[in-house]
Amino acid sequence: MVIREPERPTRPLGLPQPQPPIDPTLTPLVGNESVDDNIAECAQIAIWNVIGRRGRAITLTVDQGVVTIAGKLVTGEHRDEVIAAIGHLRGVRGVVDETIVPPHAKPAARSRPSRPRKATHIEWTQSRPFVYLVRFCSPDEASMSAAIRQAVAQLDTVLAAQALPTAQSLIVVYKNHQPQTVTLEIGVPVELETVREAAGGIHTGLTPGGASLTVRADPGIAGLRAAELVLARLAEKSGHTALNHLWQAFDAASFRPWLGHPSAVLHLAIRQKPTHIAKVRA
Repeated sequence: MVIREPERPTRPLGLPQPQPPIDPTLTPLVGNESVDDNIAECAQIAIWNVIGRRGRAITLTVDQGVVTIAGKLVTGEHRDEVIAAIGHLRGVRGVVDETIVPPHAKPAARSRPSRPRKATHIEWTQSRPFVYLVRFCSPDEASMSAAIRQAVAQLDTVLAAQALPTAQSLIVVYKNHQPQTVTLEIGVPVELETVREAAGGIHTGLTPGGASLTVRADPGIAGLRAAELVLARLAEKSGHTALNHLWQAFDAASFRPWLGHPSAVLHLAIRQKPTHIAKVRA
């Protein structure tokens, strides 16, 4: 009897290559009718992944990338994990938290440090002194960009005349937005005690501060307007009172020279609903 060794494979065995994760922002997946359906499906999977069977108590809806979650959870830690998991999905522009955590719930056995609930897009910003110009514009790129370029040049001249360093940060505040007009406050942070009074409509004050809802705006006026609508819906759904101004901060590479609105975080100043105050810092 001849005993033969089993044939060895001609190529090494190994696990198959991992597939890329599903992108919910692509064309609707099989069985779905919209990108929001894709996001809802991926959000539900994300919930199951972080809290397992407890995720059955959570319901969710998606409206143009804003995910609203509701239901009952055992601990606040579970709620934070759910919000963080959904907030990291591509295409999610905000998470509105309507979940309930019973007040008598016991803390988890192993406590973890509290994490900022970034997915809620609520930030606390500390006001800073700045000098600024007020400009009244049409709500289009040509008018607003011309005003911003002119203001930057004038502010640079004022700082140079007083032997102050060139500003590396630009703040643009949008106020009183009407169908045909918008008011811009265009300024740069600077220690006020170092600035002497200057002519030409230069004002001194504080940058916007306090609580704000935030979302990253795509480039251009169309991206700015779309982000403004997202923030308005987010404020309405979360019960916060939207105030009458929005603002953006730009670094030097974004405004030297100013070539039009780049992609940047847009802040909507809010008065927070007392029961939904988020402990988030900028």
